[in-house]
Amino acid sequence: MKRALFSTLLLGLVVGGLVLAASAVECSTEFTILGQYKKDPPYKIGFSMHLSGIDWTTQWQREFELEAEAYKKAGIISEYYIVSCMGDPSKQIADIEDLVAKGCDAIIVSPSSPTALIPLIDSLYDRGIPIIITHVMYEGEKYAALYHSDDIDFGRVTAQWLVNKLIEKYGEPKGNIIVLQGVPGAGANEARWTYGAKPIFEQYPGIKIVGIGAGDWDYAKAKAVAESLVAANPVIDGVWTAGGQMTLAVLHVFLEQGRPLVPMTGEDYNGLLKAWIKYKDQGFDTIAPCKPTWESRIALQLAINLLRGMTVPKKTIYPTPYITWDTVFKYVKPDLPDYVWCNTALTNEELRALYGLGK
Repeated sequence: MKRALFSTLLLGLVVGGLVLAASAVECSTEFTILGQYKKDPPYKIGFSMHLSGIDWTTQWQREFELEAEAYKKAGIISEYYIVSCMGDPSKQIADIEDLVAKGCDAIIVSPSSPTALIPLIDSLYDRGIPIIITHVMYEGEKYAALYHSDDIDFGRVTAQWLVNKLIEKYGEPKGNIIVLQGVPGAGANEARWTYGAKPIFEQYPGIKIVGIGAGDWDYAKAKAVAESLVAANPVIDGVWTAGGQMTLAVLHVFLEQGRPLVPMTGEDYNGLLKAWIKYKDQGFDTIAPCKPTWESRIALQLAINLLRGMTVPKKTIYPTPYITWDTVFKYVKPDLPDYVWCNTALTNEELRALYGLGK
């Protein structure tokens, strides 16, 4: 029980060895009312995921399951349900309505769209059902609690890092860059690219975006997109991507095409961290922001605390933590596969079990 039920304060604020952006935690002064959602246990909990089946969501889901099983063992949770809409807001609306029909006492939602779920979630809020928003940007205002990292900060800081690398090269902010978005329209992509990185690049007329595509946070798709972008542009001075597996795909394209290595923004994707160490002396450099997979644990803790009658902050958006060259050796997992995400509360043994790797 002690191993699995993590302290919200500890995980939210202590990121040993990580660099936090300069921005402060955005935490509203508004708290839920004492006892507002109080019920006697055991509870039924629903988890509506925006996506499943990719490596990051696999770890994120497993973190939730381990936390939920600990609560279940303690008699606090009777049942929990996990559903995924695979990026389809219409299906997510139906999924959430089904979780309500199952009698869930609280529902954790990772929105597939910043706006599409607002009418439904507003109505559930008005009915007194606690909804905890997690993972990505959400533009509604009616919810019990919201908790996630700052994806706008992710985009802004990584873009400025790349600008600084171009200044180091040319003495001024100029150069050709290519961009790989995640899934256009998705909350994380809009925050990272549209509201985060893009406005930074627009401040520097000498920096030209010579190619842009969508890799859907998928290595194979990103590699195909990158092959076209790299082939079409004989001079590329830097790369901005919305996710680490896409960065690794671009790096592999550069290597396969014999192109000089350039700075590329990344993420805490294990394969990328390993490549960073391997190719640093050949001109490759990156910065690795993190969307910690343990966020699902915190969201569940918030749900349980609300049902216990506690007060919690209505809104917490914490600064994105960053792995830099000075800290990469603390987080890279050289004995685990590329597809592992490194800012995780899962032990190496739990990761091996999750991915069927044996001991």
